[in-house]
Amino acid sequence: MQAETEAAGVVPASPAQWETRRIAAGWPEYGVDVTEDHLPQELARNDRLLSFTKGCYLGQEPIARLDALGHTNRELRRLTITGIEPVAPGTNVLDPASGDVMGTITSAAVDAMGTGCVALGYVKTRANRPGTLLNLAGDAAPRQVTVGGP
Repeated sequence: MQAETEAAGVVPASPAQWETRRIAAGWPEYGVDVTEDHLPQELARNDRLLSFTKGCYLGQEPIARLDALGHTNRELRRLTITGIEPVAPGTNVLDPASGDVMGTITSAAVDAMGTGCVALGYVKTRANRPGTLLNLAGDAAPRQVTVGGP
């Protein structure tokens, strides 16, 4: 199969290229972007992850309770960051006006064009609308973070 795909002109991606594309597509990796500490609704993929019409299952109560509340306190979002300097997982994103922590980066990579960074991170509900502008914590000159969709 590999010989056939290479003969067709398909070039295998490097691990770094895969990571960039995974993050840019908003595809979380278990153990990195998603752990046992996260609720399914925090991934903002309810239509693909959850069924509220099937029978009982283990862990149903907190999922149903959260569904009744209507929203989570944070959700996983795609983020774009100015500058190509590496961004470490665990780096906070801040409200530019107040300096309050609005979220945390879970994965980041230089974008495919080499002009900025793409990232995944959990952003508080009040700041997770696409287009919201935040700042990256810890830099002498603030780097702008733009919130994207799930």
